[in-house]
Amino acid sequence: MTVLLVLALLLTLGAAIAIWLDRQALSNRGWTDTSAKLLENPQVRTAVADEIVTQLFQRAHADRELSSALGPLAPAAEQQLRSLATQVAITTLESKQVRRAWRVANSQAHRQVVADVEHNRDQGVYLQLTPIVNDLLDALRASQPIKALPSVVRQLLADLQIGNAGRVRILRADQVRTVRVAVNTIRNLVLVLSLLAGICFVLAILVATGRRLRAIAYVGVCLAICGGLLLAARALIGPALADSLVPASASANRAAVRATWLIGSTQLRTAAIIALIAGGVLLVGGAGAAVESARRGRSAPVWQ
Repeated sequence: MTVLLVLALLLTLGAAIAIWLDRQALSNRGWTDTSAKLLENPQVRTAVADEIVTQLFQRAHADRELSSALGPLAPAAEQQLRSLATQVAITTLESKQVRRAWRVANSQAHRQVVADVEHNRDQGVYLQLTPIVNDLLDALRASQPIKALPSVVRQLLADLQIGNAGRVRILRADQVRTVRVAVNTIRNLVLVLSLLAGICFVLAILVATGRRLRAIAYVGVCLAICGGLLLAARALIGPALADSLVPASASANRAAVRATWLIGSTQLRTAAIIALIAGGVLLVGGAGAAVESARRGRSAPVWQ
């Protein structure tokens, strides 16, 4: 029985993770809803705004143009302009129109990924944020702080053409092939691991002749442990992921990565809580029934 319970615990962990990945990464609605929640987070919104402004400045060759026009005053002017642009970008990203465009862009990108995977197409996948960048640029040009800047700065924004600045690559062609393998694996694991975990739990109860009520309590313990491990993993992976992906100097981006992980793993947390509750119910119910059976003085539990 012990071997079956341990095996069932491991299979349940794998099934929970596979189901989470299936609903989070392979479901268009799950992906889109999560993307929308990401933009609602202040840390993520600030990171997105900073990235868009950086792309715009690179596109406009702001350092070169300002240096040519303002000479030694260019660094201070660029810093002021970047700060103002970031604040305007953050405000723009809070608007309903931009959030709607963000949601549509993420939905379209996800559909392209799924279509490329299912039809064996190896091509790059891009997040089309051009409408958002256009809205941001219009907001920059119309903002009062920008209008108060020197004419050379205003002219720089007026002449700026975004081109493909709003086209963000999500996956390269070779990465699509890797995603295809991962997707097919996840889809198979969801069914296989769930069935095997259920079978192991049932067998563990059936082979515990004379101790089946106690075995039910042990199943509850396994589910509770599974839920606890998932919650612990969720808490530990976020900081570790941020530390590995973002340098220590970019603390704001680290916070954005941690926030992204917590938002993206919300369904995993929900599954862990359900496992904890179900495990607690089975543990209390099974143990209580076993104790009651023993109290009545029977040689074996009520359910053999």
